[in-house]
Amino acid sequence: LHEIKRLVVGAGGRLNCVFPYEAKLADIPELARAQVNIVLYQEFGQTLAETLGQHWLQAPMGMQGTTDFLLKLGDLLGTQEIARAFVKQEKQTTLSAIWDLWKGPQSDWFPTTNFGIVGSRTYVAGFTAFLGDELGMPVSFTSSRPLRSGEPDNEAVRQILHSKPPAFVFGSINEKIYLSEAGAKHTSFIPAAFPGPIVRRAVGTPFMGYRGTVYLLQEIVNRLYETLFNFLPVDTGYAKASQNGAGASKQPGNLPWEAEARVALDDALARLPFLPRISASREIQMQAEQAALEAELSQVTAEIVQQVLLKRNL
Repeated sequence: LHEIKRLVVGAGGRLNCVFPYEAKLADIPELARAQVNIVLYQEFGQTLAETLGQHWLQAPMGMQGTTDFLLKLGDLLGTQEIARAFVKQEKQTTLSAIWDLWKGPQSDWFPTTNFGIVGSRTYVAGFTAFLGDELGMPVSFTSSRPLRSGEPDNEAVRQILHSKPPAFVFGSINEKIYLSEAGAKHTSFIPAAFPGPIVRRAVGTPFMGYRGTVYLLQEIVNRLYETLFNFLPVDTGYAKASQNGAGASKQPGNLPWEAEARVALDDALARLPFLPRISASREIQMQAEQAALEAELSQVTAEIVQQVLLKRNL
């Protein structure tokens, strides 16, 4: 709400009434006197906006969506020059952080980092447009509330998260529980729907508007770095293996693999988000080779791989 207020003022508008959050009963007639009404969530305000009969706009998400919103608002209010100047200023200030987050070494991650979202239709459309269309992140699944035809319901979402969870899931406590059931430790969960154990009252944590794009991208990049922190330093695993009573003759390294064992490994890796696959592959190979040596085998078998995968809940 704070971000939408900021955008309206920046485009040359004046706030007439914020309904229902900041309105009294006596303020309701003000809704019919506005030049433009802005609907924060279409699930709750679209019918009222259409009934009032004035111009109305949907609160924006994403960079392009916010730019289009500001320019359209300027047209409707007759403040085109102010709106265009504000957009230019925002690109030089607020959105400058996007270039730092997008153009860094992490830019290669986005085309291979998929996501799914369960939430309001407003959020589903906004997240898909920004993350999918603008950032190029593959969309694994979307599920709106209310549910649209062809979208997965709760049980279908649960099955998706159990079988092949994406790198990021935006949703409610339900999806968090499903990920916990599946042991999907490689998936980052970001609350974006109710019910959910999250409080966002501080200004500066929106999903909408220009500031929303920066906040959301910042969250994603930080989670990606956390993933790297957890999975890249796997060489310490080799050191630990050699310290646990395994002598030089039993240190893992380049044992031959049965074809069936390699297939089992590939199938397990295919169920992981893309980013942690390389390091997870090294970890699993290390553990499988160590287990094969301890079993005094000359090669890694499919049975050994399955034992390792079972311990890792894969």
